[in-house]
Amino acid sequence: MATRSPAGQTLDPGLYHWRWEIETTFTELKVRQGLEGSLRSRTPEGIVYEVAGHLLLYLLVRWLMVEAAAKSNQEPLRLSFLNALRELLDMSQTLLTASPQRASCVLVPRLLVRIAEHQVPLRPGRHYPRPGDTKVRNKGQGKHRLPSKLGVIKA
Repeated sequence: MATRSPAGQTLDPGLYHWRWEIETTFTELKVRQGLEGSLRSRTPEGIVYEVAGHLLLYLLVRWLMVEAAAKSNQEPLRLSFLNALRELLDMSQTLLTASPQRASCVLVPRLLVRIAEHQVPLRPGRHYPRPGDTKVRNKGQGKHRLPSKLGVIKA
C-alpha cells in the first residue's frame, strides 16, 4: 500500500487496517449472512426491505458482540462474528418463545457468555508465515517468490 498520496501527503499508517475492517464487514454481510446470493424480492421496495433486514441483523450481532466483550473484558474485534451469528441463530427460537423476564435475566446473559467464548487470534499485520508455506512459487517469466517459512534444516 502506498504511504504517500498523489499530492505528496503522508498517509495515515492505520488506514490499511481500517480498510481491512471495512472489507471484513463486507465479507460478513455478503458471505456469512448470505447477502451475496440472489435476493428473493423482485420489486425495488422489497429489495430495500430485504437489504435493510440483513443490515439490521448485522448490527444486532455486532451489538451483542460489544456487550459480550464488555462483560468479559475483551475487545469486540477479537470475537468471532460467524460464531456469534451461529450462537444467536441457535438460541433464536428459545428467545422468541421465552417470556421477557426469562429472556432478559437468563437467556441473554447466557448468549453473551457463549459469544464471548469464541475468540479469533490476534493477527496484527500478519507478519508471521502462513502454515505450510515452504515451497518456492513460480510467478512466471523466470521470477520466483521465496517461501515465507523455511523448511526444517537438517544438520
